[in-house]
Amino acid sequence: MFKIGTQYIKAEEYYNHAIIVKSLLCLTDPKEARQRREAMGSYFSKASIRRLEPILLENIDKLVGRFEDSRDSGKSINASYAYRCLTADVITTYSYDKSFGALETPDLRPQFLIGFEEAVKSSVIQQFFVGTINALIKLANKLPRSVTKMLNTTLYYTAVFEDVSLAI
Repeated sequence: MFKIGTQYIKAEEYYNHAIIVKSLLCLTDPKEARQRREAMGSYFSKASIRRLEPILLENIDKLVGRFEDSRDSGKSINASYAYRCLTADVITTYSYDKSFGALETPDLRPQFLIGFEEAVKSSVIQQFFVGTINALIKLANKLPRSVTKMLNTTLYYTAVFEDVSLAI
């Protein structure tokens, strides 16, 4: 992210991350970031956000249904995970025109969301070992998922998140 009007070019080695390559967050050139923001601007106009209402209401209904099922069965639900799933389904429906189905997972802990959370948690370490982490992620993406899971669950769940987002 850049302050509007800045000419500052970010250090590529700090913003280089294998999972989110070329995302708006990883762009180092302010001109390229401005072009990308302008291209995405229409998706965040007031009219576009208003069109989100049916998606939001549909997913809220699913969440309420999950809470009702939990009440009826006597089993508790982790509200934090439930709201993360709601957020994920709204965002993925809007962004990919298809929900990742987080609210439909039995335990409200979908693997792709765990992968995303693990990637965020590890970002503090990644800034010091960018090259090593990127190499490990690339390696994990080439291995069978079962092998990756045995080696490192963070890499496994990160790869699962990438699998789901690329499959859409």
